[in-house]
Amino acid sequence: MISIDFQLDWKPNFQFAGLIYAQQRGWYSKAGINLRLIPWQGMTNPVDALRKNGNVIASAEEHLIIQGRSAGMPIRAIGAMLQYSPIGWMALEESGIQSLEDLKGKRLGIHGDGRMAVEDVMDHFSIQKDEIEIVEIGYEYGEILKSGECDAVQCLVMAEPLELKAEGFRLSVMPAYRWGYESYCQVMAVSEQFLKAEPALLEEILTITFNGWRSALEEIETVSSWIVEKYLPETDAALEAEMLKAFIPFIEGKVGRARIGWMETDRWERSIQRMVKNGMIRRPIQAGEIMTNRFVESIDQGAER
Repeated sequence: MISIDFQLDWKPNFQFAGLIYAQQRGWYSKAGINLRLIPWQGMTNPVDALRKNGNVIASAEEHLIIQGRSAGMPIRAIGAMLQYSPIGWMALEESGIQSLEDLKGKRLGIHGDGRMAVEDVMDHFSIQKDEIEIVEIGYEYGEILKSGECDAVQCLVMAEPLELKAEGFRLSVMPAYRWGYESYCQVMAVSEQFLKAEPALLEEILTITFNGWRSALEEIETVSSWIVEKYLPETDAALEAEMLKAFIPFIEGKVGRARIGWMETDRWERSIQRMVKNGMIRRPIQAGEIMTNRFVESIDQGAER
């Protein structure tokens, strides 16, 4: 049995339903893999887990992987669980705000990890930085919107809007990807050492994980119950199921359920160029230095055969 630490970038909830489904079905164990899901700890960068010796996979947003590689970390992205980042913004429906263009002259509350998405969309629509007041906020979204402290706030579009809806809020929700922010999320990354040493093992893990995702999306209520029973007893199975259903467009993207995990080189190149422009990395790097589709391609070819 080979032990693998899978460092998550959040709690083991609906966002990792594919992993959870495969783990509960015993698919990793049957392949001789002891996969340990490591929950995210506050104020940490999941990419840092790849500094450890041993077999580690990290789930992280693409910009964190780009920053790590640009800083000299020998890491490589091998597949994306999400085709788009679920970051977006929400406002009270009565405000009439339906896009960032409607926020000109108003205040937007964000977290540090959401600045890139905001600036990218503003650049896409030629909105000047001084046209929207951007402030960092906490997580009391309902109070912030009700009080008028902010006219709109950052959110995960398949999570907080549904939670606030259950509290009676009527909201306008704006997914960032619909406004030009195409960023891979929950990207699986490994060290170059692990990549070179265990390619067959990594392909097996990805095959099981992608099959887990496809099955989880067919059995949403089942995997949602497992999340509550085995991982997060403080959450609610019905809410997890509702959020997982809302998650499907981010998992499938334009490539569809059959090609979960696929990454486009051109999209990585655009993200790298954007980060250089915004000063998030000092030098441009080639997409081929930081990501590979070799495993996803091999899995797809195997499925076709």
